Amino acid sequence: NINVPKFTTIKFNELINNQEELNELIDNNKNKSIKQLSKILKKYIKENINKNIKYNLKSNLLAIRSSSNIEDGEHNSFAGQFDTYLNVPKEEVLDKIILCTESLYNENVLTYIKEKNIDIKELKMNIIIQEMINSEYSGILFTSNPQGLLNESVIVVGKGLGTNVVEDKIDTTSYYYN
Repeated sequence: NINVPKFTTIKFNELINNQEELNELIDNNKNKSIKQLSKILKKYIKENINKNIKYNLKSNLLAIRSSSNIEDGEHNSFAGQFDTYLNVPKEEVLDKIILCTESLYNENVLTYIKEKNIDIKELKMNIIIQEMINSEYSGILFTSNPQGLLNESVIVVGKGLGTNVVEDKIDTTSYYYN
């Protein structure tokens, strides 16, 4: 009985039409510094993103959420490395979609994948557009305890938006389920 606000998803292949060209750009610039590569790839996203994104949500304010195909997997966690935007007015949705998609190539992400030996071409960014709600409490569910207890789930809850919980800006309560 958990109410989830209405949402729609946009897949990476709907955002970036020519992924072969993107992969070619990656190959041609793989010897550049992380800072340079980040700038090049973000510029490509900005110039080549589908600007005709359609969504059918009625809310005046929306959440534009990043959802990478390889974040929070069995062996890697990209917690906090991709961008999400809350309380976005409809006229700013495209700008925030671009910024979310560009966050796929943030310098910290590129550094992390290099350390973890992950092929940059595997990175894909899907976008979730969700109706924004004013929440009294929000939380985060870890299906495996971040302390390494894989058979224990943890829910961390705090007042207001979940970003306050993530950014450790408010007092929280943790619930453990084994």
